[in-house]
Amino acid sequence: MKCPVTNVHIPRFLLTTGGIFATTYLFDLLWHGVVKTGNHILFIHVLLAAVITLLFTRHYEKKGLKEGIRFGFLVGLVLGVYHITIHTGLLADITTLIHWLGSHFVKYIGVGIVAVLLYDDKCKVCDKK
Repeated sequence: MKCPVTNVHIPRFLLTTGGIFATTYLFDLLWHGVVKTGNHILFIHVLLAAVITLLFTRHYEKKGLKEGIRFGFLVGLVLGVYHITIHTGLLADITTLIHWLGSHFVKYIGVGIVAVLLYDDKCKVCDKK
């Protein structure tokens, strides 16, 4: 079943969005060591997962894990640089900024791998009849 506007496979899109949500939420839990609570935090994670999934589906070429790693690296670079620029005034220590950027690379490369594994045609979860 595909979306008539975006031509995205809807069940795979939903499965991939859920996987990306779980990946980012669990990574943040492990990285920060606390459970983020509140409906707004969950909403932001779901919205971010849906946007990342949509970006992934728009350029998906079925090239395997290398594609997921490349996609995750680029998303990590964009979001990592963005977070560093808005928080530079708050953090005086350059090593903290470098660790933060590195954590974005790790997190979003993982997200890219999850996206490839869940959105791929070989994933049989969505195609059961």
